[in-house]
Amino acid sequence: MKILVTGATGLIGKTLLPMLRAGGHTIHVLSRTAQQMPGAKVFVWDIEKGTADDAAFEGIDAIIHLAGENVGDGRWTEVRKKQIMQSRTRSSELMAAKVAAMDKKPELFLTASGSSYYGMLTRSRPFSEDEGPGPGFLADVSVAWEKAADLFIPLVQRVVKLRISVVLSPDGGALHTMAKPVKMGGAAVVLGSGRQYMPWIHVYDVCAVMVKALSDASMTGAYNMATPEQPDNRTFTKELASVLNRFVLPLPVPAAVLKLAMGEQAGLVLEGSPLNVDKLRATGYEWKFPALHAAIADCLKPIK
Repeated sequence: MKILVTGATGLIGKTLLPMLRAGGHTIHVLSRTAQQMPGAKVFVWDIEKGTADDAAFEGIDAIIHLAGENVGDGRWTEVRKKQIMQSRTRSSELMAAKVAAMDKKPELFLTASGSSYYGMLTRSRPFSEDEGPGPGFLADVSVAWEKAADLFIPLVQRVVKLRISVVLSPDGGALHTMAKPVKMGGAAVVLGSGRQYMPWIHVYDVCAVMVKALSDASMTGAYNMATPEQPDNRTFTKELASVLNRFVLPLPVPAAVLKLAMGEQAGLVLEGSPLNVDKLRATGYEWKFPALHAAIADCLKPIK
């Protein structure tokens, strides 16, 4: 298959492209800058100007859309919020216009979304895909992201939306941010009450599901992307400390301190609910990294 990928240089894209190459797929990449990527043809687009190289869309069978501003970079000023939102909606709108003008259209549009769709809140009952969105800025972003993806419904055979939880990767991301002070300070620390859930998934499994969706015609609509094992923050912290041969401090970081330091973004670490993954399991997918300890160990080198 010929696959068009956006966000190829991001955390997920870095793992996805080698997997697509290994599967024998032809890869087109849309990038903000002209550059060389092994095994891929790179084409330039400018989301703000609404332009994209038409050649990027020639003969493609599927689009995997990962592009979007990192929500963890910088404080959420009104300007930053606008950038985060538009990076997801305008990019989809631009590609939908390109696909609408094509004679032979791709079969699949697959977009990354976020488990933040359900809102930054904590409850013990898992969220399933048929539930409506929750409150908060990131929920609004995910809703707008998915509505933009719906522009492809009349254009392609299938639209797949992956509501991705915290991604664990050897190449960086949230896990390495959490691990850095543990490595430096010699101890891990629980955040807030520690009772907030932390649904997570290894980057390999994220990409493997994407590859599966390319050929699995039964996959359509939204999917919660997490492992069946979804601990609370206290348990996650203990596993992280165990992998790094560290201990957990007896006193947590108070929620008030995190809110003062992070503002609205504190909800990212202070709130969290489990996700129902029955729909993903029903596709027959088997997680390579279903257990948290093994996933963390794969992503971080333990301190001896």
